[in-house]
Amino acid sequence: LDQGIPAVLARHLPAPLDELPWVWRGPLSEYPLLTDIPGYDTRFFRLKAGWPVPRHTHEGTELTVVIRGAYRDNTGSYRRGDLALADASVDHRPWAERGEDCYCLAVTDAGRRLTDPVLRLLNGVIRV
Repeated sequence: LDQGIPAVLARHLPAPLDELPWVWRGPLSEYPLLTDIPGYDTRFFRLKAGWPVPRHTHEGTELTVVIRGAYRDNTGSYRRGDLALADASVDHRPWAERGEDCYCLAVTDAGRRLTDPVLRLLNGVIRV
């Protein structure tokens, strides 16, 4: 499973990143991880190269580590190994950089809320 994934994470994966049973959500796919830890939601995300995630904010804290690829938003650019911290003060729309899908590990302690003027009507209907 050596794809630049730290061993502590790789041992929790049943397959290489590209072969995981991703849950498709448009340009963003996800794979739940460590689902038995109460109070925290841990997921791998795969964002298609050159595509954005809908604009959103956080109802708690989200810690994101870039595993492969890169993304940018209004808070900066994040590459392999970079850590991003977001909370309710951050309203952003991450975009995967062109050329390579972006794989991230994100841990949250609360949900996300869509803030795009049109998409926010879907809050409570879809999971972000």
